[in-house]
Amino acid sequence: MNDHSDQNPKTLSLTELEHIDQVQAQFRAAWESGARPRIEDFLADAADAARAEVLVRLLAEEVACRLGVGQTPIDEEYEQRPRGRFRFGRR
Repeated sequence: MNDHSDQNPKTLSLTELEHIDQVQAQFRAAWESGARPRIEDFLADAADAARAEVLVRLLAEEVACRLGVGQTPIDEEYEQRPRGRFRFGRR
């Protein structure tokens, strides 16, 4: 899940990208342990510059995990979640 060809790699430092990878791995590990982590909780600790990338990766990770356990995520579920500074679902 690390294909980010649409992300401009010059906007984030190597340290920030490594941190984002760690956050994504923690999120995935929580799912694999049976927990159902909330993306919003992981965003709370993300640096402002990295928050959008964390959001994109965790949304993709959550959808993949949900599909992996037989769930069918739908747009409306994400549109109803707390929005804060970033919107879920359609633009």
